[in-house]
Amino acid sequence: MDLDTINFNSKNIQIIIKKYLSNDKSMHYTSYNNFRNNGNMTMQELLVKNLKVSFSTPEKELVAVRGISYQLNKGETLALVGESGCGKTVSALSILRLIEDPPGKIMSGEIFFDNKDLLKLTKKELQAHRGKDIAMVFQDAMTS
Repeated sequence: MDLDTINFNSKNIQIIIKKYLSNDKSMHYTSYNNFRNNGNMTMQELLVKNLKVSFSTPEKELVAVRGISYQLNKGETLALVGESGCGKTVSALSILRLIEDPPGKIMSGEIFFDNKDLLKLTKKELQAHRGKDIAMVFQDAMTS
């Protein structure tokens, strides 16, 4: 198993990409760098580039996600693993634009799903995709 460790909100996060091969039912792992450089994988499903998310407080602006980037192709699973409070949930909520603005705000970056720029879709256009094409399983399903 290969793991890439990136700096994410001053804490180490490991991005694990599990690749399921169509002719092989076993699970394989590949690192982000191997995945990114493999020319055979062209069916990109999700692309997050330089995502930066912050939250406003009366005292200052707090950056919760500092430039995370990853891509995911059809048939692959991505796991964000890290310490509590390091930005995993904020990153996932940002993909679906579920961060309340204010106090939260996507400061910069790009989020493409199925070749659509999710940050440029209207709320109504995005709602048409939520649940049908893209969804999130919340940490505590009983309270969501």
